[in-house]
Amino acid sequence: MREIKFRAWVEGYGYIQPNEIILNFRNGKIVNVDSNVTTFTNPIIDFELEQYTGLKDKNGVEIYDGTKIKFHNEEYVVKYGKYTWPDDADWGCDTTFTVHGWIMVNDNKKEILFGGKNTEVIGNIHEINE
Repeated sequence: MREIKFRAWVEGYGYIQPNEIILNFRNGKIVNVDSNVTTFTNPIIDFELEQYTGLKDKNGVEIYDGTKIKFHNEEYVVKYGKYTWPDDADWGCDTTFTVHGWIMVNDNKKEILFGGKNTEVIGNIHEINE
């Protein structure tokens, strides 16, 4: 069974790591953060909660919703979504099936997300990679 965990992106601050904090929510806002590092005194309204996929890349880096990855020399963004095969991948098969789960997408295609030796985390959707 995969570990269920989240991280939060706070605009102007960055990621709040799940192993460092306890998030308390009220009405869709983070109302306080208990941490060894930071305590927010005002409600944080502008944040995005991202779920861990349960997968890691070739370097052991955890892959979350919103992670940018490189897979077979192509860049993708990880998200939860729908993948229909062979409609989303032209493999010339007569059988069709649909998966709802973690996928990786770019401008040209989408694929079912696999971690491991061919996957490398290269960033996230919030930061511009140089």
